[in-house]
Parts: sequence; C-alpha cells; structure tokens
Amino acid sequence: MTDNWVVAKSSGNFTPAIVNGRLRQTESAGNQATSATYQRLFLAADNLVIIEFDHFAYGGSGADGIAVVLSDASVTPQPGAAGGPLGYGARSNVDGFAGGWLGFGIDEYGNFSGEGSNSYNVGQRRQSVAVRGSGSGTSGYRYLKGACNNGTTNTNGDCLNPRVDDNNGSPTHRYRITVDSRIAGQSIVEVQRRTSGGFVSIVPPFDAESQTGQAAVPDDFILSLTGSTGGSTNIHEIDNVEICALESRPISVVIDHFEFTHSGSGLTCSPENITIKACANADCSQTVPDQVTATLSPASVTGGGAGAAPALWVIR
Repeated sequence: MTDNWVVAKSSGNFTPAIVNGRLRQTESAGNQATSATYQRLFLAADNLVIIEFDHFAYGGSGADGIAVVLSDASVTPQPGAAGGPLGYGARSNVDGFAGGWLGFGIDEYGNFSGEGSNSYNVGQRRQSVAVRGSGSGTSGYRYLKGACNNGTTNTNGDCLNPRVDDNNGSPTHRYRITVDSRIAGQSIVEVQRRTSGGFVSIVPPFDAESQTGQAAVPDDFILSLTGSTGGSTNIHEIDNVEICALESRPISVVIDHFEFTHSGSGLTCSPENITIKACANADCSQTVPDQVTATLSPASVTGGGAGAAPALWVIR
C-alpha cells in the first residue's frame, strides 16, 4: 500500500495488502472484515464522484464480498462486521462501519441484502450488488436498493449473470459507481458493470439522500473499500482503481485507535497517571503528529456505594 491509503481490520488476522499487483481485501479464510481508506476528502454537496475498478473474487467456497463505502469524514473510519455485512453493516453485537453513510456491496453469498436488523432487510440476494444506507453502532445500515430489488433471479437463483465471483481472468468485471450531488438536496447514485461491451446499469439511479432513515448528509465524505468472509470464503481483490471528482482535497493522518497506559494495575480508586496515544496504525508504532481533541463519556456505571466498580469510559 502507499501513503494514500490506510488499512485496518475488525475481524481475522489479515489486513489489505498488494498481492501480485492487486489490492487484496481478504484471503481465502473465514471470518475476516477489513478496510482500506483513501486519504482524501470529498465534498458531499455540489460534487460529482465517479469510482471505477476491476473486481476479482475467486479461490474459495463462495463468500462474502467487498463494499465501497462513503462515510462521514468527521468520524475515524473503522470496518464493520464480518460475513454478510461485508465489513460495512452491523450485527446485533458488532458495530457497523464508523460514520457509514452509503455502502455499495458486491455480494456473492447474498446476505448483504439480508443481514442486520430484520426490519431493514429484503432477504438473501445471491450474486448481487446492493446499496445500504447510513448507520452507527449496531443501528441503521438499512437496505436501500439492489440489482434484483424485487427478488427476481435467473434459473440458478442468482441475481446477476455473469455472477460476481469465480472471475480471476477474462472477462474482467469492471464496476462504475457514481454519486452526483450537483442538484441541491439530492445525492443521485448509480452502479454500473462492464463484463463485455459497454457499461450496463445494474442499480439504476436513485436519490440516496431522500431514502427513509438516512442520516443528514455530512460536510465531507471519506472513501473506503471493505472486504469480508464468514463461514464461507473467497479471495477478494480489486485493480485499476480510478477515482474522479469535481472537488477533493487531501486529509491529515487518520486515527486508527487510541491507546491508554496507566501507572497502576487492575481496578483502583487511587489516582493514577494516564497516557493517551492517538495511534496512526494497528500496532501504534506510528502516532498522529497533529493536535488531537478527544471527548470521554461514561458508557455504563455498575452498582453504587462503597466498593462499586468505577464507570466504564469510552472515547468518542
């Protein structure tokens, strides 16, 4: 990877890396969730963003997929749940992508359309492309639109033909994602695919901003690529990425996580010295050089009175 990308994982032992000239998002191993975040900001209003890339999924038992994510740039990107959520959506006990606003999923097994809060799903859509909306924590990330929105499938039970995986050669599957916010109060999105000949619209244009449950549009988007596997597996890779926008600008280093160290051990009610590091990578061998402001808030308090456990504090 170059300095233009920051990689992370929330599940499994693999982080995205260049393998044989392609960006590999997952290995053929189970229960992975990864992300690679592009170090530029994209204005969310009065802008046109077009993302193109070649997609490869092969070498496993057929799951799960990748997602292209636009998230609120004021929130440090972190990948969501493994398996069907494709590193974008959430499970009941696993947070979704931090600050997620849109997730465009290229999905082999079909559960990007069918997992998460039950009221937000349309059921399994195998070999499909789907768009999920905004969310935070374990809430939201509802299904918006997809390649077989009404459940229509071919004779094999797949939404798209040719299918989105088992493609490690010719023909190359190339995707184009367009987000057009040049009209005030709208974010018109479309997904196209080219497997032979020209591009074909597989998720027709719709206004993501007007969809039920969508959070307010942030000032700026940040672009990430996520990948996941679950009980089934595949290698997921992309190549020849092109990102075009009317307006974008570089950003400073993204915080991977905060690291706390303290002078004592275990729980104590005695004063302690605490050091907080803003880490720029997973092992904290690099720290963020800029001034960082963090707010601590109590997540829960257990019991009360003498001998009660102290509050659990979470950094935001």
